[in-house]
Amino acid sequence: MRTFLLFILAGSLINSAGADSDLAGRPWKKRVVVVLAPSENDAHLKSQRAIAAKASAEFLERDLILISEIAEGPLHRKFGVPSHQFQVLLIGKDGHIAANWSTPITSANLFSIIDVMPMRRDEIRQKTRATPPAAEIGQ
Repeated sequence: MRTFLLFILAGSLINSAGADSDLAGRPWKKRVVVVLAPSENDAHLKSQRAIAAKASAEFLERDLILISEIAEGPLHRKFGVPSHQFQVLLIGKDGHIAANWSTPITSANLFSIIDVMPMRRDEIRQKTRATPPAAEIGQ
């Protein structure tokens, strides 16, 4: 039973005992992709991690982190996922499950879901307001 918290580009490790409380502290700060897998050698797990690694800049832009838990642990129990199954869950900043999948999710599909969330749309609007028009940049 191992749980990994992958801050894309940071690679921090947490133990399974702290995973549930760590996740509980995340609402309103980060969006979380929770990956539950039966083993470290699971092909779906490897694929989902590779997808996340390739999209690290987009993960950062969307305040998105990836947590993976191998075999049985607090996250498997919390979300009712048997230890022999693969599952991906998207947890919004409000702490609720926004979506879940039984196979890896592409970054394009994941981001298309996130980018229509009301909180994300507000973030995009705020960022747009904070960025001066191109004509003002050179002046």
